[in-house]
Amino acid sequence: MTAWRRRGTRTASGGWIQTLGGGTVSVSFAVWIRDVDESGYFNDVEAVYEQGEQALADFLPEIEESSLAGHLAEAEQTADDRDEFITVKKWTLDDRILPAGVIQQDADLPVMVVAALEETVPA
Repeated sequence: MTAWRRRGTRTASGGWIQTLGGGTVSVSFAVWIRDVDESGYFNDVEAVYEQGEQALADFLPEIEESSLAGHLAEAEQTADDRDEFITVKKWTLDDRILPAGVIQQDADLPVMVVAALEETVPA
């Protein structure tokens, strides 16, 4: 992972590969991270979510204006998406899903903007 600080915010890029049930693979990249303060809590979590939403809005043109854009079809959000993401935009690409969104996996963990390429789970 590569990280740097800008105006007290840790910005990072990094990636990981995760094998999910049934052999499904997810390749994810974090493109923005906002750390929690030393106490383990955000001073204003809503403000951090807004920062994440703005970071996502700044990042989306990287996808929407890329050479990949012509192969993407916008996908609808599911109930699982609303549980996993603070906000998300997602597309399909053949039999894969490309979500880009703001997440916080636990109250004590940082807020991140992530993009992932996931295989769809066979029905």
